[in-house]
Amino acid sequence: MSVTASNSRIVEVIQSELVEQHYASITNSMKRTAVAILHTAQCVFEAKKQLNRTSFQALAEKFGSASLLSKLLTIGERAGALMIHVDVLPASRTSLYHLSRLPDDKFNEYLAAKQIHASMTNASAAKLLNTPPPSASTNLAYVIIKSDDKTRQAQQDNPDKMASLLQQLSSLAASFKSLGVTVKDEIPQCQVQPPRKNPRFGRSVSTTMSSSATQ
Repeated sequence: MSVTASNSRIVEVIQSELVEQHYASITNSMKRTAVAILHTAQCVFEAKKQLNRTSFQALAEKFGSASLLSKLLTIGERAGALMIHVDVLPASRTSLYHLSRLPDDKFNEYLAAKQIHASMTNASAAKLLNTPPPSASTNLAYVIIKSDDKTRQAQQDNPDKMASLLQQLSSLAASFKSLGVTVKDEIPQCQVQPPRKNPRFGRSVSTTMSSSATQ
């Protein structure tokens, strides 16, 4: 037997053993609770990272459902973030699958509006994917400055301009308040300096405005 064939056989054996290990780990974690589903999804996500394509397909065949592992894999990618809110999450793989596909900002808004809750149905979870966040329809205006790579680059390239715009945004919020408008603002006091020296700017800036009569 050639060295190449021998090495290939060793890899095949290792992968086969890993398939059995991951199968046991995933099977043992399968329970009908949100915590258990998220843990199972994490197991699937770890399996995907360790197994090659052929071995992962073999693992799916042991469960008899490629779609099941596909859903769990999607949940597993977000399991760490979802686990923080596990007390209000539904104990349903399908619902958690839908929720795991929501962008972070939408998920947080639906969570704050209590549209994500433990008793929600699969249909209501799926509906959130195609429904504007609550703030989009209940507030007069809504502004988010995300703390992403583009924002950090813009601040690094134009620190003076970014600081000036934030100050204008703060002044605008104050002007609305002077008219008696209810304003929720989280605008950091940004100094003119590179972003790494300004720890407060790393957060999202969320400004929402609605008339006092609607509160």
